[in-house]
Amino acid sequence: MKRNFYILTLLTVLLCNAQNKQKTETIVLPTGKNKLTLYEVLTREDPGRYTKLDITGSCNTSYIPIDIWDNIPADFLKENKNAVASQSVFVRTEKNHTILLLFGFFYGTGYDEITLISIEGSKTHLLHDNELETPIAFKDLDNDNKAELICHNEPEMISEHVSAYSPYIVYSITANSFTKNLQLTEQYNKIHYVWAGAIYREDIKVALPNDPEEKYRIIK
Repeated sequence: MKRNFYILTLLTVLLCNAQNKQKTETIVLPTGKNKLTLYEVLTREDPGRYTKLDITGSCNTSYIPIDIWDNIPADFLKENKNAVASQSVFVRTEKNHTILLLFGFFYGTGYDEITLISIEGSKTHLLHDNELETPIAFKDLDNDNKAELICHNEPEMISEHVSAYSPYIVYSITANSFTKNLQLTEQYNKIHYVWAGAIYREDIKVALPNDPEEKYRIIK
């Protein structure tokens, strides 16, 4: 009887270990100086999600998400070229540093967690790890050879061609900072959308274009 109990216990332990074993994805960065290792805990409830990031090489750092990281959205990859062959972490190389972008789960109209990390020589900087509007594209909007990240949440639709006001938000990124750039935010919205401030407003109604020749307009 005791032998059967020990066998059952051993089988239970082995089964639990098999269910919770870690799968990893390893990525060598374009500089060749650093390697990324993403750890994925395989469970029945939540397969295929990453719970830890190790950066090794010229710097050695580990990051754990507040919740969990998901794959990069397909729409983001259509608009942005990833410097590495990965569906889990987006890499952008700048002149003196490398930017890593990881996406949490998408809930409703936005992300509860977007993680931005920069690697600068032997240092890493956690630029952002919290809620954020949906990242749309990396662009150098002011031609200063530094990336801006354009973000935008889909607005609530009031009718078929009318929505609430949801501005694009432009963030400036350096090796050690991630800040909202109000000047570029205003400029970008005036060209690509409409401008009524940098805050989502349900009380402002925006008429959507019916064809590519039309522009967005605020309904007064």
